[in-house]
Amino acid sequence: MRLLRAAGMGERFIPGGNIDLIKSSGFPGNPLTSDPRRYARNAAILEADPTLGIASPTVAWLDAAFAAMGEFRSPEFAGAILQPVLMLAAGGDAVVSAAAIAAFARRLPAGSHRVIAGAKHEILQEDDRYRAQLWAAFDAFMPG
Repeated sequence: MRLLRAAGMGERFIPGGNIDLIKSSGFPGNPLTSDPRRYARNAAILEADPTLGIASPTVAWLDAAFAAMGEFRSPEFAGAILQPVLMLAAGGDAVVSAAAIAAFARRLPAGSHRVIAGAKHEILQEDDRYRAQLWAAFDAFMPG
């Protein structure tokens, strides 16, 4: 990505990516949610206004994301975050690594970590049984 960006292709979609904002694959097998109602609602919103969707990342975006991931891996980075942090990971996430989230959370001086077993990537778009666990963890973490 760094090479493509340096070659002036930063604003292009990543190789194989596109602006197809509405995914045609449908609900079965999607990596974001196990809740068919919320999926259908979101699909209807995107059908009505495709500009609200998210396209593939650009070369520059992915290059910056890789650079940020490198910073996050540095042992000093997490240790410098002194604010209390609650990190929630979806146990069934196929988009990001729950193990990487856990490893980062362990290095936080005031960090707390919880895995919502079975939840997919978009926890707030998930089935209510997963959302309830998220809100319970949030309520337990927040003072007052």
